[in-house]
Amino acid sequence: MIKENYTDDRKLFLITVMYKVKDFYPAGHDWYWVKFKPGGDARLEGKVDACIDCHVGVAGNDYVFTGNIK
Repeated sequence: MIKENYTDDRKLFLITVMYKVKDFYPAGHDWYWVKFKPGGDARLEGKVDACIDCHVGVAGNDYVFTGNIK
């Protein structure tokens, strides 16, 4: 899954990718997170606490947000 992250003034800030890696992190449903800068450099990757802390609220939906997010 890929998500574009924008600043308040609508400039691309980060590109977040999450994908599954078998046996990587069973407690987090094996999701692996990577946050890329717009130029392509990886800023954060692996078990990213900020990602996990946000997505734990939808752990019952395989850590995936669906529908409208407010």
